Amino acid sequence: MPNPYELSQVLESTITKVLTEKGLKTDLTLDSPIDRSLGLDSLDWAAVAVHMEDQTGLDPFSEGFLGELRTIKDLLALYEQTANKHSPPK
Repeated sequence: MPNPYELSQVLESTITKVLTEKGLKTDLTLDSPIDRSLGLDSLDWAAVAVHMEDQTGLDPFSEGFLGELRTIKDLLALYEQTANKHSPPK
């Protein structure tokens, strides 16, 4: 399972890639909003989720998600929680 730093790097590079492909500004921070103001629509976020699963083996949405994601930090926290659930006991 990826560690928090690796998850952060993969998430940032994935979102940056999608933004770049759309010709959008790519200066992200953990506090960047996950809404249309970033320039990504629901299909773009689905592409981010698929790429994250391909790169990390994690799909935090497979069991359903009822929470609210407002920032990239929130999305990263969701992936970290999923990684923690699936990591072998120490």
